Amino acid sequence: MKISKKTVSGKFLEVTLYSKKSQLVHVRIINFAGISKLSVWEVIEKGDNIVTINISTLAKGPYKIILDFAEENSKEDIFAIS
Repeated sequence: MKISKKTVSGKFLEVTLYSKKSQLVHVRIINFAGISKLSVWEVIEKGDNIVTINISTLAKGPYKIILDFAEENSKEDIFAIS
């Protein structure tokens, strides 16, 4: 699993992922105080995937996105809402 790209566009965060197989992913967004702000489950397919997350309830500032998979290590990245 690899995060290829992140794009914040208005009220949405688009995360482009590449996966070697179809699987369930738990997407968590936490603030830098360590508080979970959003949590969604997505089924992703083998190959490139775009996961779109509604971030309209989040305040401006930096966040960490954490992707948890059943059979792989978690992936983390940061993004900011301005």
